[in-house]
Amino acid sequence: MADFQSAERPLNRKRWTRQAGADCNGCKSAIRQSETLRYNRQNVRLLSFDIHLDSSPKPETLGCGFANQDQRSVCMKVSISTSVHNLHPDLGLKKAFTLIELLVVIAIIAILAGMLLPALSKSKYQGSRSVCISNIRQQHLSQMMYADDNKGRFPKHDDPSPDYHRSPATGAQSIVNAMQGSYVPNSWILICPITSKSFGKLWPMYRSPSARDPGYGGWDTKEPHVYTPYMWLANYPGMRFVSLSGSTDPNALDKEPAWPNTAEECDSSRAFITHRISDTPGTALWDVGHLGRHGAGTQSKPLWAFSITPDQPVGHADGSVKIRPKSQIKKRAVGAAGGNTSYYY
Repeated sequence: MADFQSAERPLNRKRWTRQAGADCNGCKSAIRQSETLRYNRQNVRLLSFDIHLDSSPKPETLGCGFANQDQRSVCMKVSISTSVHNLHPDLGLKKAFTLIELLVVIAIIAILAGMLLPALSKSKYQGSRSVCISNIRQQHLSQMMYADDNKGRFPKHDDPSPDYHRSPATGAQSIVNAMQGSYVPNSWILICPITSKSFGKLWPMYRSPSARDPGYGGWDTKEPHVYTPYMWLANYPGMRFVSLSGSTDPNALDKEPAWPNTAEECDSSRAFITHRISDTPGTALWDVGHLGRHGAGTQSKPLWAFSITPDQPVGHADGSVKIRPKSQIKKRAVGAAGGNTSYYY
């Protein structure tokens, strides 16, 4: 058999060779055999070719040049067909990626994603927080408009907690009944986009003002209890305010300013609207601020032990809004139902 291992031989070329001594009588009319030739040039993988043996009784018809049948010659017609992968650029074919190169590209993409995703998440959070701040400002404006039309007084707010805007105790005189439509034409300002994602499945009224559970609902429902992600602090009765040392002594000079009861008391020192972070001893720890969690337990704990809220928006009675980082969130008021619930903001 002819030698096809030279690297200088051209591809796809037909070559005729001779081989003597084959037994034509023992051959069938067509014999096919497949072999594989390794081509030892850089970046060339495999070449495959087929060898066709034809024992025609008239070799001259094949153009082989043998006129004497006694020589029992057999003509081999060799056709080389390429099955080449990753050929050298000099041969005119493209070079594919190696496994190492592919892994390097994947590693680079993973590193870039790891660097960009935290920045994108932070930007998204800041955008949602801006919507929350806008909601607080609109809620403040709505309450001040109501107070201007009602001799400086805010709606009755004798509810179980400042985040309840209607309860059986207030009924037809509740915040919702007094302000819905005229002063709050768009009740979606009562939905915080951050707490909606955190607690919307647990409490549907955090997700939509028209959502309800039996006996509880959002602003657009007729349920007897309406509570929202926002605590409205104005005109809420029976609260004691805490000093920086943690005392509720009413004579303390550094105590938290009282929540306003009338429009005349509204100034920049008094809190007006915020989310709920509270501790009712033996009942529940509520961490329903930004990125907070539910189910922190029932036993009283320090704030750092039960709250994961990173910051707290606080709307003040003059219309300004401040974002307090967690290091500045402190217990500032005690009261509400039972008289012993501590509120942090």
